[in-house]
Amino acid sequence: MNDSRGPFRPALQSEDDAQLVTAYVAVGMPVDALPYTPEFDHLMQMVGRSDKRAVFQRLLLLRKSGQLPHAVRKPTPIESPFNEIEIESLHAAVADVLGSTGLRDRLPYSPEFDRILTQAQSLIGVEATPLQVWRAISTRARWGGTIACPPIPLALKRRSELRDELDKYLSHDVETPLEAIYNHVLATFGPSDCQPDVLCPHYSAPHPEYRHLVRHALRDGKDDGRYENPRRGYWKLVK
Repeated sequence: MNDSRGPFRPALQSEDDAQLVTAYVAVGMPVDALPYTPEFDHLMQMVGRSDKRAVFQRLLLLRKSGQLPHAVRKPTPIESPFNEIEIESLHAAVADVLGSTGLRDRLPYSPEFDRILTQAQSLIGVEATPLQVWRAISTRARWGGTIACPPIPLALKRRSELRDELDKYLSHDVETPLEAIYNHVLATFGPSDCQPDVLCPHYSAPHPEYRHLVRHALRDGKDDGRYENPRRGYWKLVK
């Protein structure tokens, strides 16, 4: 119901809620973008509370009940250390922990998020901040799916000839750099199958689709227990 003063909102339930809404308006960022930011730390100082998880969950409830105004600031862009395949792995981890990626708002400042953060750092082999992991999870979830990859002939061989070639090329004892694997696949299957000029839409920088397929095949092999990724950018056969 609307009137001349704008959309109707239910009355706030307590003075604490009123204080929280005032602080939220002062910060001005969307609720989903707040976890692990300096802006959220500032909000916590304004309301004089220490339980970040409880405050974030209360903000979600206030938003759901229509008691939060629209945010006026866009989230500050951050650099992500994750590629598309690694983000897919993070989403799988969220589903494993919570049962569904749709429950991701339960994660910030929880033990479950700490587990996913540890998995994320192990996945890429370098330190990732809680903010980087949360943005990767929450932003990707709002996409509602992935953009379709362009079809190339190599895609039909991902689970057959490409897998067999990787089995032969990788070593039990030597860590093979990803760039060498890309070059080997291109030399083995040729431009007709790999179509190196066809780019994948999942990367901000130009990235040939055949390389995306190679990464998928490597990830398939890791999931099957055939390959391991001992450090970022290097692969080998499991002994």
